[in-house]
Amino acid sequence: MRLGLSLSSMAPGSGGPAFAVGSPSGQVAASPTGGAKAPPNNAPPPAPRPARTAPTLLQAAAPEYPAQARAEGIEGVVVLALTIGPDGAVEEARVLRGLGHGLDEAALTASRNTRWTPATEGGRPIRVRRRFDVLFQLDS
Repeated sequence: MRLGLSLSSMAPGSGGPAFAVGSPSGQVAASPTGGAKAPPNNAPPPAPRPARTAPTLLQAAAPEYPAQARAEGIEGVVVLALTIGPDGAVEEARVLRGLGHGLDEAALTASRNTRWTPATEGGRPIRVRRRFDVLFQLDS
């Protein structure tokens, strides 16, 4: 039996990277609706966003492979959404895409026992949501 955990780089709502839109000269910027508009002449430059870091996994907890799923040869990935608090603890875990057969519950239990370095913004710990994949694979 093999079990695995993997992380995606960003989850919806986690803030993700921000990209400026427009030409290097700043003369014309594309609007989100597809049109072009000239920036106002007297507008101050936008304030820089505080630097943001993503949480990193410190301690993983291997999920227990349910006997029913093992007997039926069920394998796959349970996709979870985790809310990681400013202290690095998992505050909430929910299934985004499950497998059933007890695997979803095993993935949720294991994810709640993981520990993270907290995400930061401007050097301060913050709460974030991120995707977390739990792989269930039987030995061949």
